[in-house]
Amino acid sequence: MAKQDKSTILIATISAISAVVIAVITTYGTIAVSAPEARKVKKELEQISDLQKIANLPIGTIMPSMLHPGVFAKTVGDPSVFDPETSKWVLADGQKDITNSQYGKLLGNTRFTPDLRGMFLRGLNEGRKDDKRDPDDQRKPGDYQGDALQRHRHDTDAFKLDRHIGQDTKELGYTSRGGADAGKANVTTVTGERVNVADETRPKNVAVYYYIKIN
Repeated sequence: MAKQDKSTILIATISAISAVVIAVITTYGTIAVSAPEARKVKKELEQISDLQKIANLPIGTIMPSMLHPGVFAKTVGDPSVFDPETSKWVLADGQKDITNSQYGKLLGNTRFTPDLRGMFLRGLNEGRKDDKRDPDDQRKPGDYQGDALQRHRHDTDAFKLDRHIGQDTKELGYTSRGGADAGKANVTTVTGERVNVADETRPKNVAVYYYIKIN
């Protein structure tokens, strides 16, 4: 029997026993146990129920979380030290060898988790053909795609200055109310709302940890 199946059966058994206990407490609380003990049992039952829900998530599920890896492992019932055969979740950092996990065995051709640090997730096309599709149709799960800017142009009101001397015309350069440098026509001033600049192109975002279920 697989380790995950044993774990699931154990949780289900504990849940069933706890359900009976809580029913007795609900009916005979003043006789069987004190109110604080009843609340403690109820809280433990709720925690077991939450673990059961997490255990039922399919292998390969990616979950964002605000919790540090050590704290996250504790909340999902994983060992404090990562074990590819018994840990159910792992940080998707591309560093952990998960060959012997169920996830590694299902894929067969991967040794490490995908490295999702600093990444946004993008759905695969899977047959999508409209203008919202990923232009790269050949991507597979876990494939990296670098950042880019869509081809576009910027129009300015720069115009050329010429001086007419007899039959000859001498080009003096360019000028613009938008701030173009004479002779170069490079826009140095942009009117309107302030533009943020950085070393990458990105949307507004919030940082999280990404974990992936491997067992």
